[in-house]
Amino acid sequence: MSPSAPRNNSDADLTPLAPIAVLAGVMMVSAAIVSITRFPGWAVDYGVLMVAAAILYLTAATWLVRWGVCQLRNHSGGT
Repeated sequence: MSPSAPRNNSDADLTPLAPIAVLAGVMMVSAAIVSITRFPGWAVDYGVLMVAAAILYLTAATWLVRWGVCQLRNHSGGT
């Protein structure tokens, strides 16, 4: 078998999902900003688990926005 060609960040099958990913990521970040006043209470109740969950949540949101923007950028540059 021949080695496959290197893949770029653009996948034509997933490009239609890019705007949805950007919207979902922005909504997730917005929800975190809106609920930031509750973080101290949750940190007292749940301790380090809350901090870990917040970091994972914001990482996922950031990844969604980044992936969606890269998909849109690669798709628009190809046409």
